[in-house]
Amino acid sequence: MVFVMAVPMTVSAATVREATDLATLNKAITDAEVGDTIKLKAPITASITIPKGKNITLDLNGQTLTGAGEKWVAAITNNGTLTIKDSIGNGKISRNYSQGNTHYVIYNQGTLTIESGEVSIKSPVAMPNGASLIRNAGNKKATLTITGGKIFQDGFIAVKNDDLGILNITGGEIGTSGDTATNTASAVQNWGTANITGGTIGNVWTGIWDDQYDSETNISGNATVAGTVVVKRDYTNGNPTKKPKLKITGGTFDVNWAVVKSEADITIAGGNYTSAPDADFVAEDHVMFHYSIGGNDGKYYVGTPG
Repeated sequence: MVFVMAVPMTVSAATVREATDLATLNKAITDAEVGDTIKLKAPITASITIPKGKNITLDLNGQTLTGAGEKWVAAITNNGTLTIKDSIGNGKISRNYSQGNTHYVIYNQGTLTIESGEVSIKSPVAMPNGASLIRNAGNKKATLTITGGKIFQDGFIAVKNDDLGILNITGGEIGTSGDTATNTASAVQNWGTANITGGTIGNVWTGIWDDQYDSETNISGNATVAGTVVVKRDYTNGNPTKKPKLKITGGTFDVNWAVVKSEADITIAGGNYTSAPDADFVAEDHVMFHYSIGGNDGKYYVGTPG
């Protein structure tokens, strides 16, 4: 009889690398191995790039990372796999801005997850000009997942999910300000695929500008949307014939509808509404109820009869 002794495997613990300035932050990124965490230990002004092949976590640790403000350079450009969190609170990511130097704070061209922390800025230019706070995809496929944190731009788009982008939102607060009579400042502006199942979100925009791309926004679960819902084509760079899609199966909505019906594919099969959506949007075999709970009349619910 032959006995084989099992040898336990040794799994290396992920390393926590501390950064106190630009030099130590760049070194930490270069040296980081799969699963490592880079923890900020002081406020840092730097514009950083996460290379393709890296898989790391950036812990703001209550500190602020401010993009240095180089023209057309984001505070964070991610080409790899990056998770952003804030382990102790009050951590923030922003960017030095000027009127002639607006750009993204985060530009994701890889896989990015935002778990906590704040990403925010005030746009130095008035609508309809400016740069998105966070841009996902655009030139190639990319995935952005938001599970928590606060994301806010005063004066322009907060999260832009561009062509080929996949955006998943399960939590967090995402908002904007700066609406004008002719322009809506989007909290979430979707030109790819957006799945919103949680979180508190302001204006939501679903559009399409080119027939080579598809645009679909799915809202469900316990997502809360408060603001304006925009669904329409954009003819700025062409003459698209496809319709942007919005599908709602759940969530709570206190919204105004800015929809071009002939240009939109909207299906509502669930959700609670402060004001009634257009009955033409209600899915087949579903109905819209007008009900009162606790004496608060005026709420609407879309569901199946019975």
